[in-house]
Amino acid sequence: DEHYVKGKLLGEGYFGKVYAGHPINCPDEKVAIKVINKQEMQRHELHLHLNEVEMLKVCADHPSVLKLVDYFEDAAYIHLVTEQV
Repeated sequence: DEHYVKGKLLGEGYFGKVYAGHPINCPDEKVAIKVINKQEMQRHELHLHLNEVEMLKVCADHPSVLKLVDYFEDAAYIHLVTEQV
């Protein structure tokens, strides 16, 4: 996305990858960017990831849950931007 700079790969799973990153206009703010490949998922699995987004929104103030900073998607990928710990 044009709002974030992706950096070093932090981890990789079956559906996607997690990168270190930061907002373009704020290089001191560290975030993690989870990039999920939609084509690797079946329809019901896509709904599970969308449920993850909703849960992160609901639990935003819980101290044990990563804060969801941003969420966006394009034709091929879902992008979850969370605080980096």
